[in-house]
Amino acid sequence: MSNWANKHLHGLFWGYWIRKQSARDWRIHLDNYEPCYDISKTDGSRHVFQFGNIWASKEGYPFFGKPFQHYKNFAHNNWHFWDNPEIPQLMWSNPANPNGSKDWVRWVKGHILTQSKTGSGGDRINLLLREFSKGKVTRWQEIAPIQQVKIKNSRRVLVVPSSPNCYANYYSTTQQEWINSVSHKLKNKGYEVEVRFKMGRKERSNNNQLTNQLTQGNYLCTVSQHSVAAIESIMAGTPSVVTGPHPAGNLAITLDEFLSGTLPTPNQADVESWCDGLLANVRHKRELFSGEWYGNKME
Repeated sequence: MSNWANKHLHGLFWGYWIRKQSARDWRIHLDNYEPCYDISKTDGSRHVFQFGNIWASKEGYPFFGKPFQHYKNFAHNNWHFWDNPEIPQLMWSNPANPNGSKDWVRWVKGHILTQSKTGSGGDRINLLLREFSKGKVTRWQEIAPIQQVKIKNSRRVLVVPSSPNCYANYYSTTQQEWINSVSHKLKNKGYEVEVRFKMGRKERSNNNQLTNQLTQGNYLCTVSQHSVAAIESIMAGTPSVVTGPHPAGNLAITLDEFLSGTLPTPNQADVESWCDGLLANVRHKRELFSGEWYGNKME
């Protein structure tokens, strides 16, 4: 097993981590980072990253039982968010990732989701895909194809809520309240509502991804918040409607816009360009554990 695949080598768990004063390289590793229990007191002079969400911390881990810290408490943007990538197909089973492992990471600076295109990541990702697949995958589009967004003759809307903890901690509401609110507004306009709750990775792995449901079903659009579903929907050819933070940029529209009669169909070139920007915020774990993400690689 490669060194980057051994979780114990980086020694970090869910929560906020701040770069040590004594750090000498940029490996994401316990040697270089220590727990940060109050991000509001950081000034940006030392790099911080949020590894997943603090509520997932288990007993015995540094952040277990500690209060949730909202990323809006940062007074600077010298921090990154680590979670699942915004191009989810990278984690699906494919020649570059035959076991469907969580080896790819969302590494967004200054936010939990990509808000604007600040770089280009496609070429770098393609090089890694070629390496890991031994040449069987040469372009990211081969494992994450983009379908032309089309408006179907349907009144069915697929509502895709995030996990309950996201609503409780980030938005001071509940998942069910969000579902009820969205469903009420949609039904008042004559739409049929179907809800797809977030599934575990094992449940999704057997041709049960959101992409599968959208390509096989007859849905007018999806509605989501704080979810990669927004961009996955567009890549699957289904318009995306959002009610809050999302990773689809101007390819998606708000629920109010949709209810007023707007439903755009972005062209494939614009979708590819946006996805290329999302890939700038995707890292393979090897890049993080080696320091390669910052420009220096430690063997």
